[in-house]
Amino acid sequence: MRKKRVLVVNTVPFNNNGISIMIQNLYKHMNKDELEISILSTIFMTQDVFDSLEQITDSIIEINYRKKNPIVYLYKLIKLIKLNSYDAIHVNGNSSTMALELLIAKLMKVETRIAHCHNDHTQHPLINNLIKPFFYFSYSYAIACSKQAGNWLYGNRDFFVLNNAIEIDKFGFDSILREKVRKELGFEKNIVLGHVGLLNRQKNQEYIIKLIDNIPKEYNTKVLFIGDGEEKEKLVNLVESLGLSNRVKFIYGTNEVTKYLCAMDLFIFPSIYEGFGLVLLEAQANGLRCVVSTEICKEVNVAETLKYVDLKNPDDWVEEIVLSIEQIYDRANESKINRELISKAGYDIKTEVDELTKIYLG
Repeated sequence: MRKKRVLVVNTVPFNNNGISIMIQNLYKHMNKDELEISILSTIFMTQDVFDSLEQITDSIIEINYRKKNPIVYLYKLIKLIKLNSYDAIHVNGNSSTMALELLIAKLMKVETRIAHCHNDHTQHPLINNLIKPFFYFSYSYAIACSKQAGNWLYGNRDFFVLNNAIEIDKFGFDSILREKVRKELGFEKNIVLGHVGLLNRQKNQEYIIKLIDNIPKEYNTKVLFIGDGEEKEKLVNLVESLGLSNRVKFIYGTNEVTKYLCAMDLFIFPSIYEGFGLVLLEAQANGLRCVVSTEICKEVNVAETLKYVDLKNPDDWVEEIVLSIEQIYDRANESKINRELISKAGYDIKTEVDELTKIYLG
């Protein structure tokens, strides 16, 4: 019996963003006895990302034309679907522009056409609204990373929430690793405020940088940014212009997130908008307390330790950061409890892989 062929499309760059991490997590753990998984990247990926994907999928296709030449992209996509006779197409994105792939799949008579929404906001609202009628017509199955994201894109139409799950135990707190990394960073005697995410407008790292000088000096804080992105140069220049180079450190393009979470004392996440915030699950699994913007959905607050603060009130952010720094708790024990809570709440990657497999197999 022929395996069911699934084409998984990532409409954003393959790097350390939430969609790409989720894709890698899902297919790393998926049983492929009955499935043949192909991944389509719409932007050329780096060799290390290509190599990691190659280990977990049957094939990788790169068509680098989605934005710069949609006509060429659609032509190549039609040829690809015709050649491989896919049983399902699973499009991962942030808006109704996923209709681009889904309409072609419908035209090519692909039976299962999955739209998977990973955000509750788009940078192109006009285009999103204009093509929504075509989008609603194009898919046969709707998935969202959260209720908030699903309600935003699908409105009152049915959708299924596939939790942004993680490898829970991978993010457990390790005190020995903590001391080792803090020594490497030169942060042994500091309170380390941390952030993990793409360096872009959405993640709002600029907000953190502008808060630093308002935190009382006696707390001896350092800020650790883990991530890379389009605003890297702008953020580095801002740090230098404010005279904060000795208090801020950037770590670019690393896959070793856990060790840096262990080194942190508090996690800061001031996103302007966010579909779910996968990294907040990882931070909670690590036993980290988190101060986040009110734009973050409540579903991610599994351990009920997230502190929500309005971005309009920077003084409130400073106050909450100071209060959180002063809290004393058993980090290792909190990590253990939080991992149990995350698992019970359905955010274990193995559970979500099983749900997605059922959808693929029909």
